[in-house]
Amino acid sequence: MIEDRDSQGFVAHQGGVIIDTRNGTGTTTGRKTGDVKFDLTGVLPTDATGVVINVTVTGADHAGHVVGFADGSPYPPTSNLNFVDRQTQANEAI
Repeated sequence: MIEDRDSQGFVAHQGGVIIDTRNGTGTTTGRKTGDVKFDLTGVLPTDATGVVINVTVTGADHAGHVVGFADGSPYPPTSNLNFVDRQTQANEAI
């Protein structure tokens, strides 16, 4: 359900889990490498130009990074989240 816009056009949406590899929410369980895509159709307004998300990694078995970006956009030069093994790390991304 898409909520009402404020005076600046921002649409607040109650938070929720899109992907959780620990229990298979939105994907399969287990370690992920390569591209992992998720569909926000019906969650975002059709004219949305950006999102604010929280990306969290917990209990990874080795160091790595997460790079988030819109499908069809160029691959960004920096990651949104870097982590080491057995660490829980979160970061907000726009």
